[in-house]
Amino acid sequence: MARRMTKVREQVLGLLKQHHLLSASQILTHLVPVFPTVNKTTVYRSLEFMVQTGLICQHQFGLKEAVFE
Repeated sequence: MARRMTKVREQVLGLLKQHHLLSASQILTHLVPVFPTVNKTTVYRSLEFMVQTGLICQHQFGLKEAVFE
């Protein structure tokens, strides 16, 4: 897995700074207008990278989709 800050990852961080708690599907919805070729896999890999490096936190509330901040 690449260990650099891509434009998509930078955009994800910007979204989380603005909206605080977002799910992967919500992030994807925000990214598609800016990056039309982005897909669900890219979002999940970006989120995984940022959780592992401590840039963001992941929360799971009950059975709902995980959210990130």
